[in-house]
Amino acid sequence: MKRKTGKNYYELLDVTPASTVEDIEVGYRQALKIYGGNSDAVYSLYSNEERESMVKAIKSAYETLTDPEKKHAYDSEIMNEEEEDTPEVDIEELTSAAGNRQASRPIGFENVRNCVRLKRPFPLESLDPLITEQYRILCSRIEDAGRRNNSKVFAVTSALKGEGKSVTCMNAAYVMATEFRKKTAFLECDMRKDSTAVNYLEEPNVPGLSDVLRGDKELHGAISRVEGTSLYVLPSGNSGKRASELLGSSGTKKVMDALRTGFDCVLIDCAPVLGLVDMNIISRFVDGVVFVVRAKKTGKDFVAKAAGALKGVNVIGTVLNGADFKFTKYYY
Repeated sequence: MKRKTGKNYYELLDVTPASTVEDIEVGYRQALKIYGGNSDAVYSLYSNEERESMVKAIKSAYETLTDPEKKHAYDSEIMNEEEEDTPEVDIEELTSAAGNRQASRPIGFENVRNCVRLKRPFPLESLDPLITEQYRILCSRIEDAGRRNNSKVFAVTSALKGEGKSVTCMNAAYVMATEFRKKTAFLECDMRKDSTAVNYLEEPNVPGLSDVLRGDKELHGAISRVEGTSLYVLPSGNSGKRASELLGSSGTKKVMDALRTGFDCVLIDCAPVLGLVDMNIISRFVDGVVFVVRAKKTGKDFVAKAAGALKGVNVIGTVLNGADFKFTKYYY
């Protein structure tokens, strides 16, 4: 049953009918943390009334799904509604129409075999809480852009290397998956450098995008889900000097189309803009670009040249990385 939030109880807590009581407990606490906490990111997206309505629905979902009798009655109610609402179509009609309508939930990648653990927390975990909040605000801007324009694929780039775009992209993907409850893909397209993602994974020898584009691996066999989250990671792999050649192949469009269909949000770590053709290739497949600038490092001329190179691309925002701001916590 859909409530005023537009989601059923399972969607609210990001669980399934087969989830254990422990899973439901975790989903409940995480959902309350998002909508019931003092987050600027949440305040920027929802009014007080909307937040209160969401919290009320989350509590109702928890009470229902942890009570066996209420859960059984609720499951029956959902099943009846789905039977009433689902028209009869053959598989060919369903397949041809899939690309022309927005599904209620993304399809595909649910049965990814690769499940990896983090050998150490993402950089986000070691940051000051007020800096972490800036990532939440960034994600709220990305989500808002997606809601307004039905967008879900965003590239993160910079003028030059060493400006923090990879860590920015990875942290944003982690927040989007764990706090905004979006099924999120983190894709490394900067194949000219060593993978940033694999440094945080317990299994360092996972396949990468280059393996997929060379035809050595299927996408479903190369992408990995981070255990305990809805974050999926596809590292860059090792391509060397063939990066532009691989990105310019027809396989890149197939990968992007599959990720767009299968995920709520796709965040792409791209190569720097200046001196490389990679970003020009990737810009064809994305809905928007986040531009990272490192304070006290990137010269104005380089920023201006990079901005000129991105002319015609939908730049949804700029991240000033490494700024020496003194944050002060306050309430209003």
